[in-house]
Formats: sequence, C-alpha cells, structure tokens
Amino acid sequence: MSDFEIDFEQPVGEYEFQPASARAMQKFRSKKLKAVLRDEIPDEDLPWRLGHLVRKSGGKRARPTARQMESAVNLLVTGEWSRLPIRAVQIARHMGGMLNQQKFESLELWYVKAWFLREMFNNPNWGSEYAQGIGQYCPPGGQLVGHVGVFLFPDGNGGRRLSLRPTGLGDALTLSAARMIATGTTFNICEHCKAPFLGGGAGRGRNKKRADARFCSDACRWGYHNASRRKIRSIPKS
Repeated sequence: MSDFEIDFEQPVGEYEFQPASARAMQKFRSKKLKAVLRDEIPDEDLPWRLGHLVRKSGGKRARPTARQMESAVNLLVTGEWSRLPIRAVQIARHMGGMLNQQKFESLELWYVKAWFLREMFNNPNWGSEYAQGIGQYCPPGGQLVGHVGVFLFPDGNGGRRLSLRPTGLGDALTLSAARMIATGTTFNICEHCKAPFLGGGAGRGRNKKRADARFCSDACRWGYHNASRRKIRSIPKS
C-alpha cells in the first residue's frame, strides 16, 4: 500500500439526529454536570450539543476513499457549529458513527472531534500541548494527534502487506487530516464573509483553493473588491 492509504472500513446504515429532551437540558444546567465539561455551552446550543446520533438501521460495510475522508474532514473543520448535526448525519450515512457498535452516540463526540481537527489545522503547537495534557511523551518539535494500528496481512502471493488501521472513525478522520496538513492543506478565514475554509494540499480539483487564498469563493472575492471600490469612490476628493 502507498504511504497515504488508510485501511479503514466499518458497517454503515441509516442515521438521524435526535435533539436533547427538555429533561436532559434541565439536568445539564445543574452545577455538578456543568463542571464535568470542558467549556460552558450556550443555552441555544444545548439541544444539539446534548443530542444524539441515532442509528435507525444497519447496512453493508463501507470503505471510504481518500477523497471521501478529506471531504468529511472539510465538513467538520469548516462547518458552523450549529449545523454539526446535519454534518454528522451526512458523514455517518457513508462512514458509520464514532461508536459504530452502539445505537445511540452523543453528538458531543462529534463536536469534540470537529474542535480537535480544527485545532490540528489552526494551531501548529497544539499537538505537543495535547500530549502533555494526557501525560504522553511527544518528541521535541512533534505533534501527537492520534494513534493507529500497524498490521501485516498475507497478500495472497506468499508475501505480506502493510496495513495502517485506525481504531475507529475518529482516528481515521485524524489520520486523514494529518495527511492533508502534511501535504500542504491550510486553514484560512475568508476576508469577506469571515467563514473558515481549507486551501492547498495534494491534487487538483475544479473548486480547489490555493494555500494562500484570501476568499472562500468567487462571490466573496467579487463582493470584497466591489465593496473596496465603492469605499474608495465615496471618499471626498480634496
């Protein structure tokens, strides 16, 4: 296998999002439960942050392609937090859930993974800080961002093949994101609409942005320059 293949597959099925109940939100508001979480959650975010991804039916095993994995990373890294339930359902229907053996999984798992991936792109020093936080050794200059199983399997021709297997979807997404970063993908903020987007990286596509791109779309680029020209024309001539 090549250096960039990810040997990952798991059963997929039909998923839907189940918002948190009023009782669950009321229980969360107790001081005891609030202290458990990493940060304060605004009340308007409680229905989805405390909600669940529910597997409605099982399906066949799926092996995501490298492009599909990168698309999933892009959805989680650049999407609005409030739209995370939609993103999670989209991804789970093609790749399975974070806890694929369970019918219910907390959407908090998806929020933490999305936040984790964004930190990987946006903070080059974050991996070493993460390692220190969980008490694991990280070589100087390195970033500990995940774990992967290393296996050898018969290749059918009398030899053996190398298999790099993530332990689950979370680690598969982390490995894909690390590959994207290592091949030049960058995290950017649009100068016009302020939305995050990814640029650069290996390969070329019709909608692919440059690593140093300033805008997330042509519409934003045109809008920014049109606004700049209007501003210049509005300046009184001396």
